[in-house]
Amino acid sequence: MILALSGISGPEDVQMNADAGVCGILVGETLMRATDPAKEIETLLAPAATKSQCLVKVCGVTEPEAAVAACQAGASLIGVIFAPKSPRCLDTEGAQKVVAAVRAFGEREAPKRPVVDAAGASTPAEWFGRGATALRAASRRTPLVVGVFQNQPAEEVRRIADEAGVDVVQFHGNEDEATVAAVGLPAIRVLHIPSSGDSSGSGEEASSVDALMAEIGPMAAQPSDDSNGQSVAILLDTKVPGADSSGGTGEVFDWDLAKSIGETHKVPVIVAGGLSDANVRGALEAVGTDGLLGVDASSGLELNGGKPGQKDLSRVRAYVEAAITTAGGTAP
Repeated sequence: MILALSGISGPEDVQMNADAGVCGILVGETLMRATDPAKEIETLLAPAATKSQCLVKVCGVTEPEAAVAACQAGASLIGVIFAPKSPRCLDTEGAQKVVAAVRAFGEREAPKRPVVDAAGASTPAEWFGRGATALRAASRRTPLVVGVFQNQPAEEVRRIADEAGVDVVQFHGNEDEATVAAVGLPAIRVLHIPSSGDSSGSGEEASSVDALMAEIGPMAAQPSDDSNGQSVAILLDTKVPGADSSGGTGEVFDWDLAKSIGETHKVPVIVAGGLSDANVRGALEAVGTDGLLGVDASSGLELNGGKPGQKDLSRVRAYVEAAITTAGGTAP
């Protein structure tokens, strides 16, 4: 009789062992962490959900306490911002504190970096489908820390990422494939879409699905030097005309665009832009889970009247729980 003794944290792990001929599993840490062990057992025995797991990102985190609250609620990704123009920008020391808190929660001491299995991936759908699998698998047992950068030199990005200890980088500007390869770390790439309230028509072409897919195409490529500088996911965020920086606007875009990219073109996307505990259910219901990789909120989770980056922990918990349950999962 063959038993699996460790590493069981979700139904996909159970299914993988069953497919390998394992007769039984022993589960410890996952049940000890669970608020309701009985419900967690039901989840473990359910059909594998790796392909549809909704990643929940809490971004613009500036304090370790907020990072821990997000992790405890079930967040998959914790975002720290290094873009100098952002009011939520952290220095390396501040980011290290957030990273240390996330690592302590996940009981690890080193970065954990998803790698896309590039063999045979010839289309954006195949590439980012594998990227979604890699990102979900890497964040399944321990949340990952995402360092957000915007139009900064590759050398600076790599230095800050290494010093802070982030797991993944997010390029929130106009960075190209050469920059991704030069940084050499798994990357989330952002596409900026005019807000749903922009009636000027100036963003009409840029927000068309065909135009967005044309931008996504070149991102689905393995660096020639076989480094880990891969684009692992696409994030859609709102760009408001006249804004000094992209993202952090508190404005939503037309969620039908995300639905079309995900369901019709089969490229899983992370939806950001104006999300909060109040509207994340609506976003998930509008986009649907078939082509959705995750959701991302920042300013919508902050204390009313507080400084940028100061999270309202009750809103953080409500947002994460709403996202997980609406996507069909079970919150901790």
